[in-house]
Amino acid sequence: MATFASLKDKNDSLVVVARDLLVLAGIWGEVEIPDKLTDTNGALIALPEGWKSAGEISRENAELAGNGSTENITGYGSLVPRRVIKTEESMRLSFNSQELRKLNYELFFGQDLTDTTVDESGEWRAYKSAAADIIYYSIILIGRDGSVGKELFPYYILPKVSVSSSGSISLGMARAMEFPIALDAYEDENFGPTGSYVAYGMAGTGNLELARAGGFAAPVTAISLLPATATVAVGATTTLTVQDQDSGPITSGVQFTSSDPTKATVSAAGVVTGVAAGSATITATYDGKTDTTAVTVTA
Repeated sequence: MATFASLKDKNDSLVVVARDLLVLAGIWGEVEIPDKLTDTNGALIALPEGWKSAGEISRENAELAGNGSTENITGYGSLVPRRVIKTEESMRLSFNSQELRKLNYELFFGQDLTDTTVDESGEWRAYKSAAADIIYYSIILIGRDGSVGKELFPYYILPKVSVSSSGSISLGMARAMEFPIALDAYEDENFGPTGSYVAYGMAGTGNLELARAGGFAAPVTAISLLPATATVAVGATTTLTVQDQDSGPITSGVQFTSSDPTKATVSAAGVVTGVAAGSATITATYDGKTDTTAVTVTA
């Protein structure tokens, strides 16, 4: 029988927070967008040449907002819409950059400052005049959560954006001179399999466990209970782990049983406790798949 809790399937580990955030930008068409952001060990890789960081981002007002609109088709004989037509779809990235970097000046003022450099007195100056030209950028946004060795990197890639609006630079004595920037995404016909305006995903070694709980892991066709054999003394414990056919960890939804609890018991977390000298077989079951570990208990 199902319960409210079992149907809800609450999992606190799936609550991810961007405890740190980085924004990378490059001139659209001039920077290469990598197919992956992490290596085989789940660590972030260095990006191709041309990508620049916006530096530290303010905790306030950083958001990625999707927006869409529809139109209803109605008829005299129907009080409810007969059809709904999507008329618009968009994505906007907004953030306040706290650092006086050339990139942030370029984004805020909509100018190319490549040739602007400091003189021998320590001064540089740029001139802004009204212009209809629009500079397009590519953006990679990466958040960071998790712990050391189990990092989580939720990320978003906007292949083509332009500055849609710039906010107010604060001149208050108790506030940084931040650059409030808003960028609108455009479709890039060369991005993705059919042309897209945003890519989103999750990376990092910590995501190996979250992917299954979040519904992104491949179907499990076989499981392995490790180690295949174990020895434990009476009163001592050892922990067994479960992996799928791709060596991915399975940390929830596994049922453990002992063939002889008078010799060895096993908890719901796979912790085996020696009870008396002898042997027992521990069985793990997940989604109809099973595997066993032979446990020897020593006096």
